[in-house]
Amino acid sequence: MLVCGNTVVSVKEALAAAPNVRAARVITLRAGSRDADGRTLPEVVLAARFTREALGDVRWLNVSSVQVVTEVASEVLFDQQGPCGSVRPLDLTGEPGIAAIVAAIDFAEPAWARPLPTPVHRPTVSRPVREALVAFTRAIETAAPEQFQLLAPGLSVDEISEGMSGLTSSPPDELVALYQWSNGYVPGPSPWLPLFLGWWPIPLEHGIERRERFNASTEESIR
Repeated sequence: MLVCGNTVVSVKEALAAAPNVRAARVITLRAGSRDADGRTLPEVVLAARFTREALGDVRWLNVSSVQVVTEVASEVLFDQQGPCGSVRPLDLTGEPGIAAIVAAIDFAEPAWARPLPTPVHRPTVSRPVREALVAFTRAIETAAPEQFQLLAPGLSVDEISEGMSGLTSSPPDELVALYQWSNGYVPGPSPWLPLFLGWWPIPLEHGIERRERFNASTEESIR
């Protein structure tokens, strides 16, 4: 469960940081045994391909991270055995591509020492907004992984433009950046576990629908 949960969270973070990317391949490693020189050898425990479209159809409240990996992802390599679901390292004998990638990784390098990836957003969005979204992503990924898994992947610029095509004015760049980051959040079963202390972003289509209902009720009250 932990392996799959961390993998799904990492994939969603990658798709949020690169809103125009439609799919992501992931290789999940863990520390294995040590060699004669005392160096830690990596073990591959999962490899899979996730598409933005498939993740967007997931009912996050009703599935586990293991189900997302085994039922939603494609090209899955994952070996979980026994009554406790023990995850076994993968045999890479027939996977030369994965083996080559693993061989190029300096597994001794601590994660905190690696440079942060550069987020991909529209050039018109101010730098503080980009930095805030990336920092917020990392914060909730660490502090609230359960809520983070309920965030839907972000939309592309074309999808946002199409969804907002009926608006009478152009949306602010900050709003576009928000939906590039994530297309909404489904709150957990407990009302005490919201994302923003009682508030959460909603999918773009739901926001447009609510706006139309509000405008319709306002016009009706004026008549």
